[in-house]
Amino acid sequence: MGLQFETTLEDYKKFRRYYFFRRDWARRLSLLLFIACLLSVPNKGISPFSWPIFFIKFSVCIIILVMILFVIPYLVLTTRFNKLLKGPKPPFVLRSITTNDDGFMVTSVNGIYLWEWESIRSVSMNNNYIYILLYNGEFYLIPTHYFLSQNEAVNFFSIINNGLLKVKAKPKTAKRFYNWGWLGLIPNVGFVMGIILIIRGIFQFKNLKLILIGVADILFTICFWWILDNTIFLYPDRDLVSTELNNLVKDIEFYKVEHGTYPDKLYQIKNNYDSPMLQDLFVRRTKEPGQGYFTYYKIGDKYTIFSVGRDRIPNTADDIYPTIQITDSSKIGLIRK
Repeated sequence: MGLQFETTLEDYKKFRRYYFFRRDWARRLSLLLFIACLLSVPNKGISPFSWPIFFIKFSVCIIILVMILFVIPYLVLTTRFNKLLKGPKPPFVLRSITTNDDGFMVTSVNGIYLWEWESIRSVSMNNNYIYILLYNGEFYLIPTHYFLSQNEAVNFFSIINNGLLKVKAKPKTAKRFYNWGWLGLIPNVGFVMGIILIIRGIFQFKNLKLILIGVADILFTICFWWILDNTIFLYPDRDLVSTELNNLVKDIEFYKVEHGTYPDKLYQIKNNYDSPMLQDLFVRRTKEPGQGYFTYYKIGDKYTIFSVGRDRIPNTADDIYPTIQITDSSKIGLIRK
């Protein structure tokens, strides 16, 4: 099957906008929102849910994911295309494309090129264009209005797609999995994908590059969460921490009413009540019992409790204490700084 076509600058611009921003937009937007929500919701029992903190994390995740998945690839492709415009071979020329059993041939003033099915990376089609992407980075954009009918365009697409499917039925090589590494830019998902790529690289393909891509995916997830947990503007609000401390003071006082004495350790309250919030939001998360809690000391028949603040060091100027009112006649045993 043969066809003559000429792609204009406007065709390239329209398809580029479609490919990155309009193609499957509902599904891609839903997936983007789902991943952002998944990364923004705090772990149950470690930190309380806070709408301000949630929206900050959600916004940061949305911005990072949009930049990585949409904006950066769009800018990279635009830069490459601008270089192509300045190259020695003009991209806007009349081309002739014909298919055969082994692939397809493209003829133009720039030369004659024979591409085998193995050289095709992907082929896609919408109402206006057929898009053929090659493994060497080159691509062909064929406007469908050059076909005599839409059915003829569909038949041409089917020929290219069937040739590609015949190649994909052959044994896979490690190179086919390199692009899976881009999933590593999605935190947590990339961690799992990194493990899969490392296992395939070691046991299936014995390919060092595939192993390194898997390692990079895992390191990206680790670095992402480390940066997120150590970013200053994502620290919890001081008023929120004070509120949690005020609630704990009430639990501690009620503990004394029931037991006649204040608890020796803060986690004793957790064993008596319905999971009060003991985690100091400024302290690095840990699953060890009693670790990562608000700082608590029993001092005779009194006690003190506070948060270590942003510097995560107790007994410094940024420590946060309960703001509950204590009068001279109060029976509350709280000692504040």
